[in-house]
Amino acid sequence: MQHTRRAFLGAAGAAAIAGCTGERDPGIGDDEGSSGEGEGGSGSPDPETTSVSLVLNWRIGGLHAPYFAAQENGFYAAEGFESVDIESGQGSDFAAQQVGVGNAEFALTSSDQVLNVTSKGLSPQCVGVVMQRNPVVVFSSRDSFGDPLEGADQLRGRTLGSGPGMVRQMTEAYLESEGVLGEVEYVDSGFDTVQPVSYTHL
Repeated sequence: MQHTRRAFLGAAGAAAIAGCTGERDPGIGDDEGSSGEGEGGSGSPDPETTSVSLVLNWRIGGLHAPYFAAQENGFYAAEGFESVDIESGQGSDFAAQQVGVGNAEFALTSSDQVLNVTSKGLSPQCVGVVMQRNPVVVFSSRDSFGDPLEGADQLRGRTLGSGPGMVRQMTEAYLESEGVLGEVEYVDSGFDTVQPVSYTHL
C-alpha cells in the first residue's frame, strides 16, 4: 500500500484539515501530472510517506481539537502513517514559513499568509480549507453595549480592540468598507481580547 501526502489529507479530511505544502503534488492543477496512483494513469506515483508533521497556527487550543481527535481515533494510522507530529505554532505567518522553507510537510495557516510567504520567494501550496467563512467577529458584553449588535453603524464613536496581525487588518478592512473606520477608536488589546472586553466598557 502506498502512503502518500494525498492519503494523509484523506485521513485528516474527516477532521477538516487545512494546510499547505512546499512541494507540488502531481495531479493538482497540472494536467500532465494528473495520472498519479489511484487515478488510472501510468505516471509515477507520489513518493511514499510514513511520517509527517503538522504545524498549527497558534498555541494548542480548542480550535485544534479535530486534528488530535483524528489521531486518537486512528484515522492517520488507518492510512498507514507511522506518526503524525502535531506541533504548536507561533502564528499563521510562522506556520506558512515553516512549510515554505521545508521544516514541515503541513501547516494550519491562512490564505493571506500563503500569499505573504509566496511574495518572499517561497512556494507553499494550499491543499484544503477548514473554514468556509471568515472566523473574525466583532463582539461585546451585554452590559457594556446595551443594544443588540446588528451592524457596523452602531460602532461609530466606540472603542474597538483587537489583537495584532491578520485579525486587525481584516477588521479594519471591514470597517473601511462599511464607511465607519474613521469614527472608531481602534486599540491593540493583545491576543486575549475576551478578557479586556469582560472587564471594561466599550
